[in-house]
Amino acid sequence: LLRFERTYSFVFRNFDKICDTLERGAYCSRTCDLPDQRSFYHYTTFYRLHCVDFEEELEEHLECFTEAAPEIDRNCRTRCVPKFDKGHGKEVELKSKCKGMQCSTVCYYQEFSNACPGTHDVLLRLNMRQINDVVSSAKPELIQAMHPDCLQLYDMEYMRAKLVGDSEE
Repeated sequence: LLRFERTYSFVFRNFDKICDTLERGAYCSRTCDLPDQRSFYHYTTFYRLHCVDFEEELEEHLECFTEAAPEIDRNCRTRCVPKFDKGHGKEVELKSKCKGMQCSTVCYYQEFSNACPGTHDVLLRLNMRQINDVVSSAKPELIQAMHPDCLQLYDMEYMRAKLVGDSEE
């Protein structure tokens, strides 16, 4: 899974292959010790949600997602790639990356919702579950130590408002 291209174009074009790989990995991870199983669960959240929890609902729209994804990948990458001067230090770099992640999350949700009619609800639920799963599997001390701009990514109410466009900057 770590070798897969990290674009929605790739994910939707290769949906069955990715889901089969996840299934084999999940089966294999059952033989690992508990900390490794937890790590697998945490690191595969994105794929697990797409391939297990929301698989049937996403498959209903797979043709539209596959067709729309290349342009959406380009648009969101152009709009959200973090821009920073490395000379400004780690904090500026971290803040920029967190803002970029937030921008990407919102951009992909809004672009796919607009491009593929009838997907708003499933995409909102998927995004909220992804945020919830990451929060619940992260160590509380790591979340508390985060930069304030990064903390927003883990704030369910804030992110819901950003996704549906109800928040102010």
